[in-house]
Amino acid sequence: MKSLGLLFGHNAVLLVILTIAWPVVRLLGVHAGPMPPWWVVILQILIFLYVDDFLTYWAHKALHVGWFFKKIHSIHHRVSHPSAMDNSYFHFAEFLILMATGQVAPLLMGANIYVIWIWLAIRIWQSVVGHCGYAFWWDPVRLVPLYEGGDYHYFHHIDARGNISGILPYLDRIWGAVAPKYAIYKGERLGGKRRFLKLRWNPSQAVARRQPSSRGK
Repeated sequence: MKSLGLLFGHNAVLLVILTIAWPVVRLLGVHAGPMPPWWVVILQILIFLYVDDFLTYWAHKALHVGWFFKKIHSIHHRVSHPSAMDNSYFHFAEFLILMATGQVAPLLMGANIYVIWIWLAIRIWQSVVGHCGYAFWWDPVRLVPLYEGGDYHYFHHIDARGNISGILPYLDRIWGAVAPKYAIYKGERLGGKRRFLKLRWNPSQAVARRQPSSRGK
C-alpha cells in the first residue's frame, strides 16, 4: 500500500509539473508535429537510453554518499528484495532526479512529444522489470546492446555496494562496482559463454573491487 501511495502521489505531482512546463519545453524544440521515420524513432530512443543510463549512474552513485544516502536514497533501500510495485518506493527528490536524467537527451534533441512518450513507456518498463526479480527472455529491451535485464538492478538491492548502473553494466566494470553475487550468478547461468552484443560474465569477476558501503552514514 505504501508503494501504491507513492506511485500515485509522485505521478500526480509530475502531471502538474509537466502541464506547467509544456510552454517552456516547446521553446527547447520539443514539438507535437508529424512523427519522424521509424528508423529515426529507434535511433533517438537508443540515444535517450544510453545518455540516460550514463547520467543515472553518476546520479545514483552520488545518492550513495553521506547525507544524500541517509536522507534520500536510504528510503528506496528499505526494500532489499523488491517487487515490481516497489519501483516507485523512493523519496520524491529522488523521483525528480531520475525523471530529469531521462529527459536530458530528448530536450537537447528537441524530440517529437510522441517519441518522448514511447521513451517514457520503455523507461517505466525498465524500472518495473528491474525491481520484479525476474529476467524475462521475451523482454524487448534485451535487443539493446549491453543491456543486462531485470536481474541486474535487483542484485543492487541485495548488495547496495554493487551494480550501481541501471541496466548497462559497463561503468560498473570500469569502476569495479559489480556486485560479487551477481557475477557468480551470471557466470553460473552462462557458463562463461558470451551472449550476442553482451558482456562476458565469469564467476572469477566476483573479486571485483568493492566500494565502501554508505549504509548507516
